[in-house]
Amino acid sequence: MKIFLPICLFLVSFFSSFSQVKLDSGLVAYYPFNGNANDASGNGNNAIFNNATLTSDHFGNLNSAYYFNGVDNYIQIPNAPGLNPPGKMSLCVFVKPMGFYRGPCHGNSILMKGDMDFLPGNYVMRFDDNAYTSQNNCNTSVVDTIHQNFYSNNAQTPPPGYTPYINKDQWYCLVYTYDGTNGNFYVDGILKGTESTPGTSFINSYDLFFGKLNSSSFPYWFNGVMDEVRIYNRAINAQEVFSLCPSTVLPVTLTSFEANIIDKQIKLNWNIENEDGIRNFTVQRSFTGHSDFTPLGTIIAGNIHAYSFVDNTAAANQDYYYRLSILENDGELNYSPIKTAKIIAKNQHIVVYPNPSRGTAVVKINGYTGNAKFTVINSVGQIIMQRSTIVIDNNPFPLTLSEQSKGIYWLKVETNNEQYVEKIMIF
Repeated sequence: MKIFLPICLFLVSFFSSFSQVKLDSGLVAYYPFNGNANDASGNGNNAIFNNATLTSDHFGNLNSAYYFNGVDNYIQIPNAPGLNPPGKMSLCVFVKPMGFYRGPCHGNSILMKGDMDFLPGNYVMRFDDNAYTSQNNCNTSVVDTIHQNFYSNNAQTPPPGYTPYINKDQWYCLVYTYDGTNGNFYVDGILKGTESTPGTSFINSYDLFFGKLNSSSFPYWFNGVMDEVRIYNRAINAQEVFSLCPSTVLPVTLTSFEANIIDKQIKLNWNIENEDGIRNFTVQRSFTGHSDFTPLGTIIAGNIHAYSFVDNTAAANQDYYYRLSILENDGELNYSPIKTAKIIAKNQHIVVYPNPSRGTAVVKINGYTGNAKFTVINSVGQIIMQRSTIVIDNNPFPLTLSEQSKGIYWLKVETNNEQYVEKIMIF
């Protein structure tokens, strides 16, 4: 895939922006669930037990999330030093609740490190009906399915702090942060609960569990789908929360958003029914549709109801994901649905075959002989392979990534005067 100077500049901007939001800084465990329950952070916190079922993620990608049946499905990760942040941490997870636990106390455990509540050093991500109802939930099987709230350590979302309440079969992006003093809880990028509890520790000797509390009396089985679990040893900032949660609730005023190919460029069009209170629109682009969105340009709202933006830096044969960041006058950010587009070119300069692969492939560069530098980058922006060599026109260069986790990677090829980028997949 040939990338001219504008795309080269964009790649510099992409990695610079990625560094600024630092989504890989302090990341001690990352579970993208791309075909397995391995830790993609490079820290080796892999699951030792998993009987959950692979299913589609919040983008519809097959075998990219795990379904928990609410009865006996869970994932277990052994205790490790990195999973015990001493005084600061962040948790992020996408969940789609599909049912509510009816056992004692009605807890629904998304993740928990600690085998019982109130033990020193515990951390948790959970939802239940306890914040709303006045009944003794530990002595009744009657579950209030209408008034369920998410919460984590020292950061609740009780009424009226969180409305509307949890809906079944709906995806949510949940983020908990603790900076050494304050615990904050975000739902779809919006701060819903905060509490000051200085001196909280997250050090304990227990294993980490997804989908249940490790207790026979209070198992709190999770019924639903889980994806993109991240654990940090620091408190991520508000900008990083927005980057991790692209599904923030969309204002009802946006009536359409489309991405179309016109004259080998990608043109975005959107319509607004009512622009009152909207300051501007920022077009953002991603290679994955997950957390690597970067801004392409900003358009000031002008009460004209119909807008367009042309991405003239898009390269051929590359999947792109687009969304709108909508800034309101009061400072609140909302996001549009994500749209995809790809410019198809018949004569592709760089070829990777097979793609997808099981980690072993070859790379060919047509029409070029000389020095070339090959760099492979994973989904959190880390360089996992880098090699310089001399290539001969159309001769294969072996690409061996069989030891890497399943998922999406990017291959950047630099020749004497050009750069190429190709998305590669390992299954």
